[in-house]
Amino acid sequence: MEAAAKGISITVDSVVADTGMVSPRLAVEKKSYLRARPQDVEDFGTATLTFSDGTKATVFANDNVLGGVRNYVEVYTNDSTLMCRITPSDSLETYFPDQIGLEDVYMSEKLEEKTGWNRPFVSESITRGYVSQLQDFLECALENRPPLSDFRLARQVGEVLYAAYVSAEEGRRVSLSQLKSEC
Repeated sequence: MEAAAKGISITVDSVVADTGMVSPRLAVEKKSYLRARPQDVEDFGTATLTFSDGTKATVFANDNVLGGVRNYVEVYTNDSTLMCRITPSDSLETYFPDQIGLEDVYMSEKLEEKTGWNRPFVSESITRGYVSQLQDFLECALENRPPLSDFRLARQVGEVLYAAYVSAEEGRRVSLSQLKSEC
């Protein structure tokens, strides 16, 4: 959005990534509290993206987290800090001493227990963006306009993810322009 406002294009130039399969290396008793059960896929990953304007972004992903899903975005700039805690959010805190009456109550993805202090989702479909995605789709059909997140963006995301996997496998920085010429 910032680049569009300035009338410029900012793209991802390169990616350095590392992935791993952590939970299969744990003994069964060490996994008793983990909810994720990956079979043949990594359960931990990091990626550092370098953009065409020299800025950087670091992405961390880990399925081995106690206390439910943790989704957040932190942005640090030369003149601002933005922190968005998607889950767990601060909009609702609950405390239940036991689970009586809560057997069929959904609180949050991968939340181990409903007892004690928790921060469940409020309006999960809105917070996760599902409602906005559906609204954009319907408005596109109704107004005959292009979507906010179009194929071009989807392709860029796919290219960055592919570069990250190549980087993790080969243990090197991957230039997206070089990767495109190799394919």
